[in-house]
Formats: sequence, structure tokens, C-alpha cells
Amino acid sequence: MKILIKGYYGFGNLGDDLLALFFTKLKKKYYPNDEIYLFSNASLNNTDFKMNQEYNNYLTHLTDIKKENIIDWTYKGHFEIVINGGGGT
Repeated sequence: MKILIKGYYGFGNLGDDLLALFFTKLKKKYYPNDEIYLFSNASLNNTDFKMNQEYNNYLTHLTDIKKENIIDWTYKGHFEIVINGGGGT
């Protein structure tokens, strides 16, 4: 099963990034064998975001989500579960 955690992650906002950590820990507890993706618009595809391309690498260390599973609005795919949290959602 593919699970997406969607929010305002990767912009250095401690509260939102702690929510990402919390959701990934819940996922590991209840869905340990399923694939997890984290939505973050802090990427090269966001031309308004002027930070270095490596800026949001800390998300991989914080959440243990593979770098290729940190996606943005350009990702085309289907998810069985979508968790909305963080960033005023």
C-alpha cells in the first residue's frame, strides 16, 4: 500500500516537521511494510523557493523516508491512504 503524508514540510518549520516525524512513526507502527511518501514543495520544481537544492535533505534524516519518496506537486501517482497535516491544512 502507498501512503502519502501531505503538509508544509521541508521549509524549516519545527512544528510542521515534528508532525511529519509523528506521522511517520505512526505509519511504522501500524503499517510497517507499506511504502510511505512525504509531500514537500521545497524542491527544484518550485521556482519560487530560492534555497539550495539540498535544503530539505534533513527530512530524510528526521523521518527515515527515502529521498526519492519525498515528492512535490509534479509527482504523478496514486495513494491508498493520504494523511493531511501541517501547514494550516
